[in-house]
Amino acid sequence: MVAGCSQVGEADSVVYYDLPQYRPFWAIVQQLDVPFYFHPRALLAKRERVFNGHPWLLGGPWGFSVAASNHALRLMGSGLFDEYPKLKVILGHLGEGLAFQI
Repeated sequence: MVAGCSQVGEADSVVYYDLPQYRPFWAIVQQLDVPFYFHPRALLAKRERVFNGHPWLLGGPWGFSVAASNHALRLMGSGLFDEYPKLKVILGHLGEGLAFQI
């Protein structure tokens, strides 16, 4: 299980796992043939201006879903699953709403 995004360097930075530097990690996940569970995390208020003045939206059920589904869409659009077609990624909470939004 991994949180929806990571922070590297600065406390308010956001790093997503679709970036090229994580391709070796994904190769190992595929090689191990284990599921990767993607769990949402709290959004960073400084980076999510749409929630300014509404901190109650940052957590569950709305903010967590937004964060995890955005990250999942980034993975889908990055070509990750073309490069590693046997990856098993689990997106919790009924797919964070993606199935209903599509």
